[in-house]
Amino acid sequence: MIVRAPGKLLLSGAYAVLRGAPALSIAVSRYAYADARVRNHNPTLEVKAAIPNGPWPMVNNAELNLSGQKLGLGSSSAGLVASLAALLHIRGNDLLGDDARRAILRSAFDAHRTAQGGGSGVDVATSIYGGLVEYRLSNDAPSVRSRAWPEHLIFRCYFSGRSARTSEFLTRVATFFAARKEEASTWFDRLGAQAEACVCAVDDGARSLVLAVDEYASLLRSFGRAADIAIATPEVEELARQARDEGGSFFMSGAGGGDCALYVGERQPGRAFVEAIIKCGFTEVGVEIDRSGVQAASYGGRQ
Repeated sequence: MIVRAPGKLLLSGAYAVLRGAPALSIAVSRYAYADARVRNHNPTLEVKAAIPNGPWPMVNNAELNLSGQKLGLGSSSAGLVASLAALLHIRGNDLLGDDARRAILRSAFDAHRTAQGGGSGVDVATSIYGGLVEYRLSNDAPSVRSRAWPEHLIFRCYFSGRSARTSEFLTRVATFFAARKEEASTWFDRLGAQAEACVCAVDDGARSLVLAVDEYASLLRSFGRAADIAIATPEVEELARQARDEGGSFFMSGAGGGDCALYVGERQPGRAFVEAIIKCGFTEVGVEIDRSGVQAASYGGRQ
């Protein structure tokens, strides 16, 4: 009765998704595993919020870490989704069915926001549905649409060596809004418009999507400089420039400041560019797109 839920990488929509703009997110082939037959006596805050009185399934999210560091693949959300799904699975529910997935989304979304004091819930939705997810908040409720993966689009993931705390960045954004509301609102209008462009680009093919997410990443880095938020280091700025020469895009996934970076393109990056990424302190993380989302599985045990 083991269930697995994938981690996630954000393509576009970071920050702007909190104000109703769409996000594009990828489910990846590293998982949190939950087993409802084994009791967990030390659940996360998210799991406690979703299942106040227990029992709490045992969770193993080692695949979402590297040498003891969180990779920023949404491990807490994946563990939450796996825990809820494990309880449904042991009761005989079909985890691939729409009813089960909607029920997990409702419970996980509310619990995640309660435990985190906010947040978009995009990690939760991606872990449930898998594949390429278009996600947005509508009247403060989650909306999820599965999108077809563009033909010839490839991605590679690199860990920066630093785990980031998204909550700290969101606090800085709130401070920016409080101090310079008009300027901050203008930035979010621009980010929101480009997030919409990214969503539209999915149907136009790999090249259009690469260009759109690269423009979003560039705009996000500019926003970070304006708000005095270290979304990207100078090294990442330079790698982003080099990626364009490769015909691709290189950017920090999600809120930035650490965790993982993504390379996306229509072809694999050249050896010299990969060497430049490694020289800047990044470590490649082997992942592929997970197309299934949360499901029953045996424990893979990848470390």
